[in-house]
Amino acid sequence: MPLGRLTYCVYLIHLDFLNVYFAMERRLYYYTFYGQVITYVGLLLSMIGLAFVITVIAEAPFINIEKIILVPAKKGITQLG
Repeated sequence: MPLGRLTYCVYLIHLDFLNVYFAMERRLYYYTFYGQVITYVGLLLSMIGLAFVITVIAEAPFINIEKIILVPAKKGITQLG
């Protein structure tokens, strides 16, 4: 389940991330196989890292709230005090 959330977050942010990356490119880019592989791996790892941060910051609190609301109270346990 966490991997599914992470890949969905990568899916949501990847186009914006690529647009920003290529818009900031200020030099000529010569397409070579090695350059493509390095660029792909670097962008992929960057997007996964950013998606992880977004998932932890945005989704984790809502998952905890959902667990609190949807978990039924256990019967037979009383609090003393």
